[in-house]
Amino acid sequence: MIWVLSDVKPWSGSISLVDVRPDGSLLVHAGGLYKSIDRGGSWTTLSPPPEGTRRLIPSRHDSRVLFALSNDSIMRTDNESAEWRRIDEGISNYTVTQIAVDGARPGRLYVLAYRLNEQHRHMFRSTDYGDTWSEVPCPELGLSWNALLRIDPRYSNRMYLVSGTIWVTVDAGATWEEFLTGTEPGTEASDLVVDPLSGRLLAASSTGLYLSETGSGRWSKISDKVFEQLARLDEDTLLARSAATIYRSSDGGTSWEEVLGGSDPRQIVGDPQNEAVAYAVVSAGSSWLLKTTDGGRKWQETAFGLSGFGYDMNWMIPLAVSGRFLYFGAGGSGILRSTDGGSSWHPINEGRSPAVPVALAVDPNNPEVVYLGTQGS
Repeated sequence: MIWVLSDVKPWSGSISLVDVRPDGSLLVHAGGLYKSIDRGGSWTTLSPPPEGTRRLIPSRHDSRVLFALSNDSIMRTDNESAEWRRIDEGISNYTVTQIAVDGARPGRLYVLAYRLNEQHRHMFRSTDYGDTWSEVPCPELGLSWNALLRIDPRYSNRMYLVSGTIWVTVDAGATWEEFLTGTEPGTEASDLVVDPLSGRLLAASSTGLYLSETGSGRWSKISDKVFEQLARLDEDTLLARSAATIYRSSDGGTSWEEVLGGSDPRQIVGDPQNEAVAYAVVSAGSSWLLKTTDGGRKWQETAFGLSGFGYDMNWMIPLAVSGRFLYFGAGGSGILRSTDGGSSWHPINEGRSPAVPVALAVDPNNPEVVYLGTQGS
């Protein structure tokens, strides 16, 4: 593979959003907004997003619709940035800290927000892509910037709020109930994962990992370890990483076994095409990259051919996986590709910018096409 830097690349700043659409078109936010319909061979400059935009959220239902979040407004375009308009009528005097888009119901989205001189959060819902908003009752969250809203992918009327404790609603926010009971005193929840098939919940917290069956509101402690990441392989198999170790569960999280102690893992990536395959980027041992083909029971080195490359493990090494195709990059060392599931690796840096690679995305329609975002590209 040869990397080609387009002569008509219209941007000069860093890339903050890469959105690969189901039809293969590519949307890039890098100061301005740009679209390619030929996998990056040529680009169309779209109208720029509003000044001060700090986050763009593509609609999951209509590729023409984008939301823009700035420090003082929410805006929407219905025509790929040709025209933008504010959609915060009635909430314009609030600062919005999070937007959550309902993947099951087109047009429905939620925001968490606060108002100057107030000491609590507000929640608002729109059912028409932000044209109008109605306030939804919100539990007392204080002003924590870490407050999270999670929508159940199976039943989107069920949502969870995480901010120290956990609340649940089953009526799209009309009523809320505190949901973190039976945990150790002083437990502070920091994250929540909703299983998309079973609806079971895993909560990361200051005292360990807790499991709750759907709707029970009761939590059982799974582990004293404070996991930094969870990776779901199938309905029963989970991988988790702590600061120094990778763990495996084969019963949906009830029990865990240590599978890679002292590996200093940085990330775990499952293969979306094979539930038994996962990769782990590690910074301890003789190999940078490990692979499992049996759901995490055994791991083997896959970094053959990488010995000549120096990786700065203070960086998050980008890794993209799709079946037998793997793309691996770090620091200023470039990009390597494997077309045989990691058995062999080859550099693919010809024509590539020397800038540090920071993001990789495989085209879901063609795993031989991969998009690269670099520092300052």
